[in-house]
Amino acid sequence: KIIHLNKQSRDNHREYRINAFIKKYGPTTRDSKASLSECRNFMKDIKKLCTRNANEKKVYSWFGKPVDGIADYAMYVRNPMDLKTIETKVESFQYTTYHEFVEDIRLVFKNAQVYNNVNLDTDTTGTSQVIYDHAIYCEQMLDEVLYTIFSIDVSDRWAKSEIIDYEEYLEKKEKEDIENKLKEERMLHYEQEKAKLKEMDEKFALDLDVETKK
Repeated sequence: KIIHLNKQSRDNHREYRINAFIKKYGPTTRDSKASLSECRNFMKDIKKLCTRNANEKKVYSWFGKPVDGIADYAMYVRNPMDLKTIETKVESFQYTTYHEFVEDIRLVFKNAQVYNNVNLDTDTTGTSQVIYDHAIYCEQMLDEVLYTIFSIDVSDRWAKSEIIDYEEYLEKKEKEDIENKLKEERMLHYEQEKAKLKEMDEKFALDLDVETKK
């Protein structure tokens, strides 16, 4: 069953799960380098959950290789990603955190949603709808199994990585808000000073006119 949630609802749900997990298990002290075996097992389990029948296996196979031969794909998808590329990155130890690994998997399903959503109304074969719906389901499975397939330590590290990213975003946003507020205050002060000078010039010109008439 596919549950359609808006972005805010999904973000709130994910933040709730992360906070609940850390509250229950607390922090860890182990090294944060992504484990090769855990990443392999995670990809196997995600595949198993997302390929319950022959049709789902066919759709899921389309996520397994780079998109090629579609002229307008780059117009809608700026950061292409596929499961084969992720496997290559795992085997060559290119991931330094589980957060990077999980978010690459999420990107595969996000890209599928973005591109196929554009073609929902024009694709008479119904293929875009099938891929779009299954990409949503796979992303939901990704969130559902994140804390059950990985070890507690891995899940905690992934959660903390996401929280750190969010805190950095808030810190950056707060800094930008302060800078914008200061800019607005400087602009207001400038306009006020400009108005004062204009008023003084007008008064001086009036006084000068009065003196000249005398």
